[in-house]
Amino acid sequence: MTKTKKILLAVVPVFVVLAIEAGIALWAFRPVQIACDDESVSAVTVLGRAWLPLEGVPSERVVTIDTTSLSITTATPVDESKIREAAIDATVQELEAKYSTQLAELEAQIDETNQRLATAQAQLERREADEAAAAKRAAQQKAAAQQAANNAGTGGAGSAPTSGGSAGTSQPATPAVDAAELIANGHAYAASKNMGVNSALTIGNAGYFNPVDLSILSQASAQSDIYYCIDQIAGMMGAIEQDHPPVYNIVQNGSKIYVLYG
Repeated sequence: MTKTKKILLAVVPVFVVLAIEAGIALWAFRPVQIACDDESVSAVTVLGRAWLPLEGVPSERVVTIDTTSLSITTATPVDESKIREAAIDATVQELEAKYSTQLAELEAQIDETNQRLATAQAQLERREADEAAAAKRAAQQKAAAQQAANNAGTGGAGSAPTSGGSAGTSQPATPAVDAAELIANGHAYAASKNMGVNSALTIGNAGYFNPVDLSILSQASAQSDIYYCIDQIAGMMGAIEQDHPPVYNIVQNGSKIYVLYG
């Protein structure tokens, strides 16, 4: 064996070993670029695991490293206290909106109720005033009728007896009043105002204004008073009972006619 061959036999294995070691080193230790969001970070893989400097890792972020795809994913850290505060604020705003709507509806209902009460109070006050005026008018009419009777009695006191032999003062004739016609006209007038008749209403279970006294009123005056009572009932009950037409009844008790409501 020549000297050259001996040298080759000694050197070649060394180069082979060095080449193998270099190949292993290149496989085990190799530089790579790791994708980090929109950027890339220089790193080194050692036996399949990526190593990168700390300054290459984003701070104040949640970092997820995928060594298989050699990528880094970052996300904003979750602040649980802020999440709870945001949830509480959202709940408070929702409740405020809900209860503010309910409060507005309740205030509207209260205003409507107050308006109805004010209307009813005004109707009642007007009713009391009308009753007082009717009572005053009836008293005046009664006084006028009594005065007329007294005057007639005074004028006839000195007259001679009549052929029938009767003596003394003569009584004034009672105005001829047709109660049935008055009541029929009252019902017709109430029907024109879309009022309903409730025959169950009586003097004992219903309300009424001052009765119309047929003994002191003429047909026209009595009819006017009946119309007046119907107008008052239509106005008063129409303001209180708005879910159905006002109801009434007209009854006669002796010489008096009552316009009832209930």
